[in-house]
This record gives sequence, structure tokens and C-alpha cells, in this order.
Amino acid sequence: MTAEALREFDDTTLPNGSRGWTSFVDWLCAQTDSAESDWLELKSEIDPHAPTGLGKIVKFILGAANRDPEVAGRHLSGHALLVLGIQQGHRAGVPSVEDHILEQRMHKFLGHEGPGWDTVRLPGQDGKELLILIVNPPKQGDRPYPCRADGVGVATGDIYVRAKSQTRKATAADHDMLYRRGLPVSSPTELPSISVELTSPLSTYTHDEGAVDSAVSGFESALLYDLPSEVVARKEAAERHRVQVKNLRNSGGSLAGLELFKGQDTFGLFGLADTRAQLAALRPIAFPEIPTVRSMSAIAAKAQAFSHIEEDRSEDQFRSQVSDYIETLREALADCPDLVVRQVATKFEVLVSNTSDEPLEDLTVVLHIEGPIETLTHLSAGRARREEDMPLAPRTWGPRPRPKFDVTSFSNYRGVQPFTPAAPHVPGPNSATARTTGSVTLTLELASLRSREKVPIHGDEILIVRDSYVRTLHGTWEARARNLKGVLSGKITLAVSDPVDITDDLVGALEASRQEGILVVPSKDTA
Repeated sequence: MTAEALREFDDTTLPNGSRGWTSFVDWLCAQTDSAESDWLELKSEIDPHAPTGLGKIVKFILGAANRDPEVAGRHLSGHALLVLGIQQGHRAGVPSVEDHILEQRMHKFLGHEGPGWDTVRLPGQDGKELLILIVNPPKQGDRPYPCRADGVGVATGDIYVRAKSQTRKATAADHDMLYRRGLPVSSPTELPSISVELTSPLSTYTHDEGAVDSAVSGFESALLYDLPSEVVARKEAAERHRVQVKNLRNSGGSLAGLELFKGQDTFGLFGLADTRAQLAALRPIAFPEIPTVRSMSAIAAKAQAFSHIEEDRSEDQFRSQVSDYIETLREALADCPDLVVRQVATKFEVLVSNTSDEPLEDLTVVLHIEGPIETLTHLSAGRARREEDMPLAPRTWGPRPRPKFDVTSFSNYRGVQPFTPAAPHVPGPNSATARTTGSVTLTLELASLRSREKVPIHGDEILIVRDSYVRTLHGTWEARARNLKGVLSGKITLAVSDPVDITDDLVGALEASRQEGILVVPSKDTA
């Protein structure tokens, strides 16, 4: 059984079928004695035929049957299991015994109206069997189950209770609990019923750190690309390649050493695509007189000088700016994945359904989800632009256009935004809020829920699972209404979908942040 499968054992219901019980035993074999609890006890060396072994079986059955129904109901739908034959992580087994023989021997201890139980058997070693005894769930109205005969480890008249990982004689507090449990079940007025369902996806989010690191390195290379020293280096590399090819051809040598460039555009490879295009354009053109060309060049140079500002930074200054930008960007990367998730993930939605004929007024539903789950506030593109600053890339190398004076353009400078009064938040008739405290609590408020009506409630938060191995989470909910005398409650099981890869969105947002100074995931329509 894989480690992932071990973590996925669902202790809310009994295993189902031979495969389910086999997987459960595999899970037990990987556990220690610390796995024992009020619903589970493990015995390695025990003989069901011997008085000692029989006494231990009887004591567990009585103790499990005398549990508090509310506590017992938290696991295996209230059932309890005694597993005989697991020894040091292996299915050693115990001597086999037929159910009718076991029932005959335990009858004097349990009596005619004793607790209900059943068995499951799996193969052990050396002809032995793994014996699992299943004790029926206790329920409200059950009287205490005393031991009705003396035996090894048990005595007539004693009442035993299974508490945590031990079965012991009942204390005064246990007797109080059993008295309350034995009271007849009242027949209260039938309450209306509702169902609560999380309809939005529940996922973990991952990204390829190597791809993100490569993208940041690519930003650095792109910024340095037009530096004169970089241009000269590319031209020198291209010239060395041309000379190597020429020399090899003149000497009749092999070009095998240049296979790297086979089939590639040499100009394009070294960033000289524009040069290639210019050379190709020169061939068919009959140029005018040299003086005319010089005159036009001079005019173009003057026009360039009038409309542009020459680069005033040294290469060292520019490289320092690029280095500072890349360093700051890498420091900001730790917070970027969650900022991207806040933009691409779906806000949570809970569907509340009234499955009865009675309408409910001023309904409040509190849904509590246990496990490695958190909430993140969803960010629309507009909110991201206001809140999530990122380092700005330095201005690209080279001449830049002279700014045009435009009063309206002042609002485009970073840090200066037109003032827009914030609209006050007015809650609607239905609302949802979320709170994270190691688990998640969602509070849903509905003005009304008519009979047989289904209402989706949307929140402003995203639910995110932090453990990529988790595939199921469990929750509980309680509901109260102004016209409801009592509290409705229930349980909910949540399926966690496969991890969502946000690498492309993260790289795209980082690319956009170079010029925008904000981490905004590009729209799919414009990306």
C-alpha cells in the first residue's frame, strides 16, 4: 500500500468489501500501538479458545457497547473494532474459531440482550487467520450492558467502558453518562431539513520553481541585450564563426565541429537579423549620390536628437540597476504564487437547499472545515493594481522619446492615481464570510429560504488546500433560523481535486510586472 493511500484511510465509515478490509489491515500494519483509540484495539498474541483470550474479547465488546453515542459516532459511524493477529506490522494471525463457537462461549458473559457484534476474517500465516470483531454502534436509549458471568479479567455485575485506548471499569462519570443514555428517546416536533454543499472547486496549487527562475534570468538577459558591449560581443562571436567556416572550407576540412549551427540562421542566432535584412535590401537598390545620403542621415540624426533624449547612463550604472532589480524581484518571489492564486482561483460558493416544506427566515449556517485548508482574499485585476506593488524594471538601454506635456498624463505616473471615492459596502440579503484559524469557518447568512428552494451563496475568499497529498476533507455545519426552534446540524465530505499548475500564469504576471510594477495575471484574451 502506498504512502498516499495510507494517508487517505477514511475513518468515518466501516471498510467495504474484501478490498476495503484488506486496505484497512494494510493501513494498520503500518501503524503502531498509538493508533489505538476508543473505536480500535489491536491484539497480537491471543487465543480465542483460551479463557484469557475470551475474557479480553468479552471485555472489549462490553466496553465498546457502553460508550457515549455522540463520542462513538465520530468514527466508523459508531462501530468499534477489535483486530486480533497483527504482530509487528505483519498478519501473524490467531487460531481460527467459528462464529457459532465464539457466540456460544460468550453468551454467558453477554446474555440474551447483550451487545450486537459481527466478524470479518482475513488470511494469516501458517494456517491462522486475522480475526476482526465489529461491535455495533451504541445509541440513545440503550441501557448499560453489564458482564453477566465471572471469567479471566472480567467479573459478573461489572460495567466496562472503552475510553480512549483502554477498556476499564466504569467511573461515577461513566455511570452518569450511561444513565442519560438510557433515557427514552423523546419525540420532538419534526424539524425542517436543509443540505449544505460546497460547489466551488477545492484544490492545491503548484508551480515549477525552475521555470520561474529561468524566466527571471531571461528578464535579466533581455535588459542587457542592447548594451554596446553585448552587441559587440555578439558581432565578434558571429565573425569568429564566419572565419571558422571560411577556413574549414578553404582547407577542405570537416564542418562537424560546427554542427551546433547547422540549419540555423547565423544572423538570427547572434541577434543580427536586422543587419541581414539591411544587407538584403541593399543589393537591388541604386543609391543616390553619397552627399545626398549623408545629408539625409544628418537630417535624421537631427530629428532623432530633437525627438529623443540620448542615453545618459554608463554601462556600469545600467548593469547595477539591472542587478538591483533582479535581486529585488527574486526576494519578492516568495509571495507571488499566492498573489497569482488570488487572481486565477474561483471564489468559494456554497449551495444551501431547503429539503422540507417549511420556509426558514433569517437563516445562519456555520460551516467548519478541518484540515490543512486556508482562505485567501480574491483579487480582481483592479484591486491587484492598487495593492500588489512589484519592483519596476529599469528603463531599457538607449535613447528614449522626449515626454510630451499633457495634463491628463500626470495620472499615469506610478503612485499618482485619479481620486475615486470608494463605494460603501452594502451587504445584500445573502452574504458569506470566512475565517481561518488552523481550519476554516464559513458563516452564511440568508434573509430567507423558501420551501424546496436552493440558494448559492458566494464569498469574497478562495479556499486553498496546503497539502498536495490530501484528497478528502471533512466538515460539520450548524444552522439556526428565526422561526426555527432548535438547531439543524450535519456533516459534509469535501473532495480535493488534483493540484493546479499556475506556472504559466505566474511567469506571465512576472513578465507584465517588469513594466507595470504590479503583479497582474494577463488576460487569456490578450496574453
